Amino acid sequence: MSNIGSRYGITSGSRENTVYNALWVAQALLRKGSAKTVSKRILIFTNEDDPFGGITGAVKTDMIRTTIQRAKDAQDLGLSIELLPLSRSDEDFNMSLFYADLIGLEGDEIVQYVPSAGEKYIFFIEH
Repeated sequence: MSNIGSRYGITSGSRENTVYNALWVAQALLRKGSAKTVSKRILIFTNEDDPFGGITGAVKTDMIRTTIQRAKDAQDLGLSIELLPLSRSDEDFNMSLFYADLIGLEGDEIVQYVPSAGEKYIFFIEH
C-alpha cells in the first residue's frame, strides 16, 4: 500500500475516493507560491475512464459530485488539470463517463480532447 500505483480504482462498497484524495493532495502541494510566476498543473494519467463504475446509487452520485467540486476548487485557485488518457488495446477511452465533467469539457471539445492528449503524451516521450 505504500507504493505509488499499488492501488487500482475505487473499491465497490467503500466510501474511500482515491480520485478525490489525489486531487486534494495535489492542490495542497501546489497552492503555495505565486501563481503569477509559475504554471501549476495537475496531470492525470489513467486508463480507467469510469473510476466509479463499480459503485451505484446515492454513494456514486455523491462521490462524483464531491470529486468534480474538488477539481473546480483547484481550478479556482489557478491550478490547471490535464488528463492524459491511456487507451486500452480493446476499447477507446470514453471521456463522457466522468473526466469531461472533471476538467470542464463540453460537446465537440470532448471528441477532440482524446486525440490531442495522445499527441501530448508522444511529445513528452520524444523530447
